[in-house]
Amino acid sequence: MSAENRPRIMIVDDSSFMLSVITDMLKGTEFEIAGQCQDGSHALELYERTKPDIVLLDIVLPEQTGPEILDKILDIDAKAKVIMVSSLGTEDMVVDCLRRGASHFIQKPFDQEHFLRELRDLLQKEDSKTTKVNVGLSFKGIIMGMRFFGQYLLEKHRITKEQLLKAITYQKNINISLEQLLIQDGLLNGKDIMHIKAIQKHDLDKELPSIILEEKLMTKEKLNNILAEQKKSRIYIGEAMVKTGALNMQELEEELKAYKKEESKEEWEITKGLEKVKNQIIVKSFIDYTIKIFQKIAGEMVKVRACIPAAKTFTLQDYTFEQKGQGNIGLAFILNLSEAVTLRTASVMYNKEIIQITDAVLDAVKEFLNIIDGNSCTKLSSVGLNFTTLPPICYDNRAKNKFLFSADDEYMIVSLISTMGDFDILVKSKV
Repeated sequence: MSAENRPRIMIVDDSSFMLSVITDMLKGTEFEIAGQCQDGSHALELYERTKPDIVLLDIVLPEQTGPEILDKILDIDAKAKVIMVSSLGTEDMVVDCLRRGASHFIQKPFDQEHFLRELRDLLQKEDSKTTKVNVGLSFKGIIMGMRFFGQYLLEKHRITKEQLLKAITYQKNINISLEQLLIQDGLLNGKDIMHIKAIQKHDLDKELPSIILEEKLMTKEKLNNILAEQKKSRIYIGEAMVKTGALNMQELEEELKAYKKEESKEEWEITKGLEKVKNQIIVKSFIDYTIKIFQKIAGEMVKVRACIPAAKTFTLQDYTFEQKGQGNIGLAFILNLSEAVTLRTASVMYNKEIIQITDAVLDAVKEFLNIIDGNSCTKLSSVGLNFTTLPPICYDNRAKNKFLFSADDEYMIVSLISTMGDFDILVKSKV
């Protein structure tokens, strides 16, 4: 293929690592890189200047989000082909991007073969040939994706984005959360919800139904009737696809079987990896309560992506928060966060949008870590591991007071993916 006819790809990703990986994947193929940048403001200027055939657009970017940049690119060129790229393939995120006009959604990590196939399919050049270039994408550890069933089918080209959106719309018109149902029926009000969330902040194991009963917000009989009503009317995305004609029942059963097999394999790999971890029960507890607090308090989906029992090649993000514990064994719980995740976490603590890092913001995130640790220590005390924690410390890794790894300590690093960006948690213990 001549250079003039080569499809041109523009890459927007705040990670220099991912820019390098994608560049390597495109070497020796029929594709040409039109340009690359790491933030939204440069993306718009670059698009207008290069007019690429495809834009690869990350979800989490500094200053403006990927979906916001998607809107602006489509304002410039309504026919632009934009593939959203993210570590997280949650239903809400995928659907939002597709509804905004994204041509496709690819979940990280991806291999070269899958990646090139998606580009070719989008350009309707499935017969293109290329030389394979093997590139290692992820951490040395146990890797796991995070996607819902609809994203799985979309990546397999089993359904189109139009079919997925139709099924999601059908499902959302029928399903309603317990919280929404209780508010809609006048059984809970805004004050009740705030009170419930305050309780969950200090005891993440408590679910909404148990809190309702303990706080005597309604009788057990009344609550059971509401739960039965919700369960009876609720449908899952697979059922919605059958109802809207994207799949028939036999096809759904076959796809669900394959999906569950793949998901269980990934879960098994994570579990097996954690079995080799020192202080396994402590690490698992910290992971569990980190995920719970982000989901219950911040409303953010979080899942394990990789477990790395070493720190030699680890990259610090913008801020590292450490809380040391004293007890049966010496340890410390650590959050490694980008500025965007730090601001989102502070926004949750203040219950308002925070857009600038201040000492008060960093203090709020320290308290967030304190809540996670408090729940973890309470859980661990039930199995005879008793700890007292010291006040959290914040390290600004872009300044002089960077977090430093100690040769006298051992680290277990767990990389997490979430709807607000990727971040890491660490458990430090004495060698």
